[in-house]
Amino acid sequence: MNHLRNVELLQRAVDASQAALEVRSQETAPLLWAASQNNLGSALFMLGRNANDSEYLQQSVEAFRSALQVYELHGAVKMVVVAEKNLAKAVPLLESLRRRRVARPEWARNHAEDDGPEETPHLEN
Repeated sequence: MNHLRNVELLQRAVDASQAALEVRSQETAPLLWAASQNNLGSALFMLGRNANDSEYLQQSVEAFRSALQVYELHGAVKMVVVAEKNLAKAVPLLESLRRRRVARPEWARNHAEDDGPEETPHLEN
Protein backbone atom coordinates (compact mmCIF):
# COMPACT_ATOMS: atom_id res chain seq x y z
CA MET A 1 0.00 0.00 0.00
CA ASN A 2 1.37 3.40 -0.96
CA HIS A 3 0.80 5.63 2.06
CA LEU A 4 1.36 8.81 0.04
CA ARG A 5 -1.73 7.96 -1.96
CA ASN A 6 -3.83 7.07 1.04
CA VAL A 7 -6.24 9.98 1.33
CA GLU A 8 -7.27 9.08 4.86
CA LEU A 9 -3.67 9.16 6.08
CA LEU A 10 -3.05 12.45 4.31
CA GLN A 11 -6.16 13.96 5.86
CA ARG A 12 -4.92 12.87 9.28
CA ALA A 13 -1.59 14.57 8.54
CA VAL A 14 -3.46 17.77 7.64
CA ASP A 15 -5.48 17.52 10.86
CA ALA A 16 -2.33 16.95 12.95
CA SER A 17 -0.59 19.92 11.34
CA GLN A 18 -3.60 22.13 11.96
CA ALA A 19 -3.71 20.96 15.59
CA ALA A 20 -0.03 21.88 15.97
CA LEU A 21 -0.82 25.36 14.65
CA GLU A 22 -3.43 25.76 17.39
CA VAL A 23 -0.74 25.43 20.08
CA ARG A 24 2.21 27.02 18.25
CA SER A 25 1.78 30.71 17.63
CA GLN A 26 3.74 32.80 15.19
CA GLU A 27 4.41 35.33 17.94
CA THR A 28 5.76 32.99 20.64
CA ALA A 29 7.42 30.24 18.57
CA PRO A 30 7.84 31.60 15.03
CA LEU A 31 10.18 28.92 13.67
CA LEU A 32 8.10 26.07 15.11
CA TRP A 33 5.00 27.76 13.71
CA ALA A 34 6.68 28.01 10.31
CA ALA A 35 7.68 24.33 10.49
CA SER A 36 4.06 23.44 11.20
CA GLN A 37 2.96 25.59 8.24
CA ASN A 38 5.49 23.80 6.05
CA ASN A 39 4.25 20.39 7.27
CA LEU A 40 0.67 21.46 6.62
CA GLY A 41 1.67 22.62 3.15
CA SER A 42 3.32 19.28 2.41
CA ALA A 43 0.30 17.26 3.53
CA LEU A 44 -2.07 19.50 1.57
CA PHE A 45 0.17 19.29 -1.49
CA MET A 46 0.14 15.48 -1.47
CA LEU A 47 -3.60 15.43 -0.80
CA GLY A 48 -4.26 17.89 -3.62
CA ARG A 49 -1.97 16.08 -6.03
CA ASN A 50 -3.48 12.68 -5.31
CA ALA A 51 -7.09 13.91 -5.24
CA ASN A 52 -6.55 16.20 -8.23
CA ASP A 53 -8.00 19.03 -6.12
CA SER A 54 -6.93 22.62 -6.75
CA GLU A 55 -8.41 23.84 -3.44
CA TYR A 56 -6.01 21.68 -1.44
CA LEU A 57 -3.16 22.85 -3.65
CA GLN A 58 -4.13 26.51 -3.14
CA GLN A 59 -4.10 25.97 0.63
CA SER A 60 -0.73 24.24 0.26
CA VAL A 61 0.75 27.24 -1.56
CA GLU A 62 -0.60 29.58 1.13
CA ALA A 63 0.96 27.46 3.90
CA PHE A 64 4.33 27.29 2.13
CA ARG A 65 4.29 31.08 1.59
CA SER A 66 3.48 31.67 5.25
CA ALA A 67 6.38 29.45 6.29
CA LEU A 68 8.71 31.14 3.80
CA GLN A 69 7.93 34.62 5.13
CA VAL A 70 8.77 33.61 8.69
CA TYR A 71 11.92 31.75 7.68
CA GLU A 72 13.11 34.80 5.73
CA LEU A 73 12.29 37.15 8.59
CA HIS A 74 14.30 35.05 11.04
CA GLY A 75 17.22 34.29 8.75
CA ALA A 76 16.60 30.54 8.61
CA VAL A 77 18.44 30.20 5.31
CA LYS A 78 18.25 26.40 4.97
CA MET A 79 14.53 26.41 5.69
CA VAL A 80 14.02 29.24 3.18
CA VAL A 81 15.49 26.91 0.55
CA VAL A 82 13.14 24.10 1.62
CA ALA A 83 10.07 26.35 1.47
CA GLU A 84 11.13 27.74 -1.91
CA LYS A 85 11.55 24.21 -3.30
CA ASN A 86 8.12 23.26 -1.97
CA LEU A 87 6.57 26.31 -3.63
CA ALA A 88 8.41 25.48 -6.86
CA LYS A 89 6.54 22.15 -6.91
CA ALA A 90 3.15 23.34 -5.67
CA VAL A 91 2.63 26.47 -7.78
CA PRO A 92 3.10 24.85 -11.21
CA LEU A 93 0.87 21.92 -10.28
CA LEU A 94 -1.84 24.30 -9.06
CA GLU A 95 -1.59 26.33 -12.29
CA SER A 96 -1.74 23.14 -14.35
CA LEU A 97 -4.90 21.97 -12.58
CA ARG A 98 -6.50 25.37 -13.03
CA ARG A 99 -5.69 25.35 -16.75
CA ARG A 100 -7.31 21.93 -17.08
CA ARG A 101 -10.45 23.19 -15.34
CA VAL A 102 -10.64 26.14 -17.73
CA ALA A 103 -10.09 23.83 -20.69
CA ARG A 104 -13.10 21.82 -19.55
CA PRO A 105 -15.61 24.33 -18.15
CA GLU A 106 -18.25 23.45 -15.58
CA TRP A 107 -21.05 23.13 -18.14
CA ALA A 108 -19.00 20.55 -20.05
CA ARG A 109 -18.32 18.55 -16.90
CA ASN A 110 -22.02 18.61 -16.00
CA HIS A 111 -22.98 17.51 -19.51
CA ALA A 112 -20.52 14.62 -19.38
CA GLU A 113 -22.09 13.44 -16.12
CA ASP A 114 -25.47 13.30 -17.85
CA ASP A 115 -24.05 10.91 -20.46
CA GLY A 116 -23.05 8.30 -17.90
CA PRO A 117 -19.75 7.42 -16.30
CA GLU A 118 -16.53 8.41 -18.00
CA GLU A 119 -13.02 7.12 -17.63
CA THR A 120 -10.81 8.61 -14.98
CA PRO A 121 -8.26 10.92 -16.63
CA HIS A 122 -4.61 9.97 -16.41
CA LEU A 123 -2.23 12.70 -15.33
CA GLU A 124 1.23 13.16 -16.71
CA ASN A 125 3.96 13.71 -14.15
